[in-house]
Amino acid sequence: MPMTPERRREFERLLRRERMKRVLQAGPPVLIGAGLLSGLLWFRLHGGPPWIGLVLAGGAALAKPALFFVRYLDRRRQRDRME
Repeated sequence: MPMTPERRREFERLLRRERMKRVLQAGPPVLIGAGLLSGLLWFRLHGGPPWIGLVLAGGAALAKPALFFVRYLDRRRQRDRME
């Protein structure tokens, strides 16, 4: 039995929402990494101090655990809402 147009729109809306959720979850780490890399390259090419690479690497090292912690809190909040 084919889906009704209303049910099809609802299903497509759910698929679109899931796709956007995946993109938004993958986006921040990619943007942080790209920003840090471009910042490091810009500073090094424009005569920046050599220690700037260590600062950017430290920022990247701290950003990843912070991102995992934020995701953990979000999942926990969603679980609590479902119960």
